[in-house]
Amino acid sequence: MAVIYKVFDLPKQPFILPAFVLYALNSIAGIIYLFTPIIPGVKFMLNFKKEIFNDLICEIDNDEQNIEKLMPYSLTELNYSIDWLNIKIQRVKSRINDFFGEKTAVLSIIGLAYSAVQGFGGLDKLGDTISKGLFNSGTTNTLIVFGLAFLLGLSLGALALKNVANHLQYLKEVLELTKKIKEKDASAERE
Repeated sequence: MAVIYKVFDLPKQPFILPAFVLYALNSIAGIIYLFTPIIPGVKFMLNFKKEIFNDLICEIDNDEQNIEKLMPYSLTELNYSIDWLNIKIQRVKSRINDFFGEKTAVLSIIGLAYSAVQGFGGLDKLGDTISKGLFNSGTTNTLIVFGLAFLLGLSLGALALKNVANHLQYLKEVLELTKKIKEKDASAERE
């Protein structure tokens, strides 16, 4: 509207009301746009207890389905599987602990990466090295960037191994639950 007004040298009065209406609509649309993502979050918070309860029920149902699949196996086979999973979990955890220590978290990895970037010269120098081209910025810079990439790869690998260890732990817990149910059923049959 402002362009039309300036180009054609039209009177100002007929454009004031439509301009204010468009301004108000634009402001309202912006506010709605900002509050739209908040609405599902507020709804989740208001129904938090119900949502958590539903998630728990789904998780229990999933575990019970997995237990049902394991019921045909004998207690000896279940014990063997539990022992095997214990060994596998220890191996995976020891791989992580050998390099990163026992209590490595995502925040410590971020801190390590930040200190490495600062030791390199900061984000500006790193960005400059990458923008010039990795192999055009000097051997030292190239080696430092490769070192940072290697550190990132090791950190992401450790996080992936922790995810594998958590999955193996879940499998072990399902096997232990199956074993408990089978032992309970066996003791009930003896009585």
